[in-house]
Amino acid sequence: MFNIIDIIILSLIIFIVSLYGFLRYREEKIKQEEKKLPELFRLKEKWTKEKFEFEKKAQNLKLKIENVKNEIEKFKRDIDNFKWTEDDIESFKLMRGTSLQYHLSTIFFLKGYNVYDPPVYKDCNIDIFLEKNGKKICVSFVDRVGIRKLDFSFLRKLKEGKEKYKCNEIWIITNSTIEKKLKLSKLLNMKWIIDNLPPPIVVDEYEHLITQLHNLELMYEETVHEVIRRNTWIKEIEEKIQKELHKKNIQPDRINYTKIDTVEGSFIKKK
Repeated sequence: MFNIIDIIILSLIIFIVSLYGFLRYREEKIKQEEKKLPELFRLKEKWTKEKFEFEKKAQNLKLKIENVKNEIEKFKRDIDNFKWTEDDIESFKLMRGTSLQYHLSTIFFLKGYNVYDPPVYKDCNIDIFLEKNGKKICVSFVDRVGIRKLDFSFLRKLKEGKEKYKCNEIWIITNSTIEKKLKLSKLLNMKWIIDNLPPPIVVDEYEHLITQLHNLELMYEETVHEVIRRNTWIKEIEEKIQKELHKKNIQPDRINYTKIDTVEGSFIKKK
């Protein structure tokens, strides 16, 4: 059994250990409080620096975007300088369906036409509409295999489409060398394409520039969002700094914001 002396000694030990633990806790709490304000200033400085870097990056990206846009406009002006080669002719003759339509539609767009699809897919055998200088054209693309379908029924549908959509002309464009006389429509064959349009390689060059522009615009948008995030973080950290200054009863003009000791956890007042 414990006697009174043992109980007193045990109680004294418990008290000393508890007191030591409390003092250590209080000491750590004080240190944390002392470091809190410098840490807030450190974060503000870090995010301010990052914001400046992202703003600079955004400016550079904006310049690159403008340069690529200028390249695209220059490319559109110069597409007629591209000349057909024998390889271009042979590969174009082999194009089928969707590929033929895509390349020719893009080329017409680059030539300054307003290009758009009918409301209903291939309505009345019409693939696209071309508009330029107040003139509207119904266009049907026919590859070297599909040229066989140019019968009376096919042409009658095109005529219905011309009247339905109030077109001025009907163009049937083919990568075949076939020549036919078609009533109420123009058959534009491979010879006409070579004589009047640039080679399909211009589409590849244009896609390269457009992809480059798209990637730069995405990077610019992401960079601007990073700037916005830093602005939000800086605003929030400034509010926390003001609360800490108010809690410590320190006037903001008494703080040197450029000399914060984050190692020792203290701030330096202006003299």
